[in-house]
Amino acid sequence: MNYTQEHVDMAADELFFADFKDRLGKKMREDKTLRKSVGKKFRSMDEVIDYYKSKYTFRKNS
Repeated sequence: MNYTQEHVDMAADELFFADFKDRLGKKMREDKTLRKSVGKKFRSMDEVIDYYKSKYTFRKNS
């Protein structure tokens, strides 16, 4: 198999944000203050993930 850096970056994004979503969900269930803060800025967990994907990614802008 011939993987390019783009393939590696895409896989890294998928793994990172899947883990991020799980961890953030757990923290939000446990921390009422965090849950309120996130709830004020975002309507859904998908919106949170989309926001962070736009700010932090392994992919380079081409």
